[in-house]
This record gives sequence, structure tokens and C-alpha cells, in this order.
Amino acid sequence: MSVGIELVGDLGYLLLVCSGAGALAYIFKQPMILGFLVAGMLIGPFGPFKLIQSTEMLNNFSDIAIVLLLFGVGLAFPLNQLRAIGRMGTGIAVIEVLVMLGIGFAVGAGLGWSFYDAMFLAAALSISSTAIIVKVLEEMGRMEAPSSILMIGILVIEDLVAIVIISAMHAGVVSGSFEFSQVLVTIGKIGLFIGGTIAAGVIAMPKIFSLISKLGRYEITIMFALGTAFGLAFLSYELGFSAATGAFLAGVIIA
Repeated sequence: MSVGIELVGDLGYLLLVCSGAGALAYIFKQPMILGFLVAGMLIGPFGPFKLIQSTEMLNNFSDIAIVLLLFGVGLAFPLNQLRAIGRMGTGIAVIEVLVMLGIGFAVGAGLGWSFYDAMFLAAALSISSTAIIVKVLEEMGRMEAPSSILMIGILVIEDLVAIVIISAMHAGVVSGSFEFSQVLVTIGKIGLFIGGTIAAGVIAMPKIFSLISKLGRYEITIMFALGTAFGLAFLSYELGFSAATGAFLAGVIIA
């Protein structure tokens, strides 16, 4: 069987089961994404039905979906709102990550794990899933609420903090010692990427969209916006950050 036809079959299984599980979740007044997760566990390669054996191609679809989701969030998140929640969001995110790091490390140490094993557990527990929380807020119709905007800002900052933590642990595992200079370099890269992206967007985007609007073709506008989203997501990934961060920034500068 060719890869293309196999993918068509996998998508068929996936969409049909997800539609059923999502409908059940909605009927029982639960987030539909919970139904989607259950559907994936049931038909995935480790589930009881094993309808889908290979997840490599489907993982590509999930990457695209996350980029589009965070791009859409960024579009509803203008730059002035990003400034407004900056300090408060940073403070809350840092406190939350530090508390969860402490709890996670204590659990790992209590289980007798090594320092780095306990730190990896702590890092995993300290970061929330931006995509899942955004989807739940979207279903609840609370994406525009001030509390939701603050929450999304905290999640984005958590993603950036996670990059710093993972970079520091990676350097520690490779070299056998903690290197503070590596942390500073990572923080500097994050600052340059975010600052440079926003600065370039503020300067260039109004002029570009002014030129595009003169064409009077919405197709060009959509293609350029999506190209910017995927381009920044890829650049963010290549720099060692989350692709979702680049997609979110693309939405912010276009908004």
C-alpha cells in the first residue's frame, strides 16, 4: 500500500473516531479536546484497537495545526495587550515555574532519581500545554476575557522559560557541569528574536499590508499572512525555540 493511500485511511479513522468522541464529550459538557485525546489513545499504535500504526505523517499535521492555532491566538492579541500583561504575566509565570520545579524535583529526589533525572521531571511538570488550554478557552468563548488574555501571556512566557531550562539542562548533561553563560546566551537569543520580530513587524507590516490592500485581492492577503506565520514558526524552531512562539508572534505583529 502506498504511503498516500495509507495516510488517507489513517485520516479517515482519525476524523470519524474523533467526531464521535468529540460529540460525546460535548453532550456530557466536557471539553471536546478531552474526547479527541481519548480517541487518539483508543486508535493509536498503543491503544486497544491499533487502527493507526504509524504516527509520523499525522505528527506533521499536528505541527501545522498548532502553528495555525497559535497564529490565530496572536491575531486576537494586539501588541498593546502584550505590553499590558508583560510584567504581571512574567512575574506569575516565573513564580509558577519555580514552585512546580521545586515540587517536581522533590518528587524525583524522593524516588531516588539522579539530579538530572529529577530536574527533567521537574521541568516537564512546570510547563503547561499552550495548545490545549487555548482550545479549551476557545470552546468556552472566553478568548477575549481579560483573565484569558493574561493566561495566554503566561503560557507564552512559560514556553520561553522552558527553553532556558532545557538549554541549561542540555548543557549540563553534555558538559557534566552547569554553565550560567549558556543560560545568558539563550536568554539573549530569546530577547533578540522577540524584540527583532516585533520591531521589524511594527515597521514593515503596515507598509506591506497597505501595498497588498491596493491589489484588492483577499487571496494575496491570506497567503502572505499564512506565509509569515509558517515562516516565523520555522525560524523560531531553527533557532531552538518553540515553533508555536514564532506563530504567535506572527499573529501579534499582523494584528
